[in-house]
Amino acid sequence: MRPGDVILTYPAGMPWDVWESYAITKACGGPYSHAILVLRPTLWFESEDQGVGQTLVRVDRIEIQNDKAHELKCLDPWARHKVLRHPEAEARSDEELLSVLIPATNELSFRKYPSFIRIADDLHILEYVPLRDALLGLADESVPFDVNRGLFCSEVVAYLYGKLGLPFSKKPEQVCPSDILNPDISHLKVIEPYCESNPTARLIDPRIFNQMSEQTFRKVFVGQLTQYTTVSAAITHVAQRATEAAVRAGVPEERLTVAGLPAAIPEVLTSLRDFCMSTSKFIIAAAERLNADSSSTLPDSVKEGIRVLEVSRDALSGSTANLASITATYCEVVKPNAPLHQRWEPLLSDHFRHSEHIVNEHLKIVIMLNTDLRKALDRGIGTFLAPFVTATEQTISSFAELRSTMTECRNKIQT
Repeated sequence: MRPGDVILTYPAGMPWDVWESYAITKACGGPYSHAILVLRPTLWFESEDQGVGQTLVRVDRIEIQNDKAHELKCLDPWARHKVLRHPEAEARSDEELLSVLIPATNELSFRKYPSFIRIADDLHILEYVPLRDALLGLADESVPFDVNRGLFCSEVVAYLYGKLGLPFSKKPEQVCPSDILNPDISHLKVIEPYCESNPTARLIDPRIFNQMSEQTFRKVFVGQLTQYTTVSAAITHVAQRATEAAVRAGVPEERLTVAGLPAAIPEVLTSLRDFCMSTSKFIIAAAERLNADSSSTLPDSVKEGIRVLEVSRDALSGSTANLASITATYCEVVKPNAPLHQRWEPLLSDHFRHSEHIVNEHLKIVIMLNTDLRKALDRGIGTFLAPFVTATEQTISSFAELRSTMTECRNKIQT
């Protein structure tokens, strides 16, 4: 998906389980109850019960194909869904679209979902229902209705398309979700951004990727911030909550800097280096014993060593892809907001510097291991050693790529 794409949804479940969505479709007509605007494939902007703001999207599967990470989301939670795109947006770059959408969405963020009475008035629905306003008022969670209220979901989409210079034929406050499906109103076309899962692709554990989305889930990151009537007040609140969370977890702030990191880490790295060097001696000795016997198969210990290196490379590839994605999200969500960026940039930069140090130390260890194995290989012990040497060299490349990505990400966050 691309910036500006629109997702229309209706949740799975029986009407009594999704009564609000069911009521929206009955009152407005059409099959869809919610509209979402895409900023990035895993960063959406929407208005729902928690309020108006960005959603960091959880992914269900990460596949590595042709050295590229494909972050996939399962569509099962939705009974119906459509993705639409404006034809004129095709000719615009992602950067051009985001240069308009990010400032515009920042202006709409951290506001409460509008009152049901206001929505009913704007959409001209339920006009002849007796005691309509009283019934809708009971359904609203809070009063007064005019305090820090924002736009509803499809109104958000129509408003933002107006900012892009691609206005709908209806006023934003008159657009319901299913109107967006009508090209005469929205001028959007249905697209098919779906893919089949590749059973042969290498998989990455999505839990690493989802750590950030779990820390910024909408109930906290959007819902609790709607009590603040300005974006700057909400940003300051986020920084304060971050500090409080660290204290509650028993992690003093000084522990979040390079100087305060546990002294045990160098000891762990030394132990790891000693272990790897012992392993190399064991593998070389095994290869020397077996090299003379051409009928022998690759020892299980060597097979297991190669398997461990393959798993490590998968993890490194996943970390490299995730770092790039998380950095892009940070630069879009946090960096434009000066107070939040000032609070988190030093800590995040320290984290990157420390992580680069750890990666460098691991890289040195694997290079030492590879050097020992290479020397043995040069002595003619090749039958059983060559696959392991190849695996270590591939691991060195993966570590080097991760280190390069870390440096690039740190520079993007700082500049």
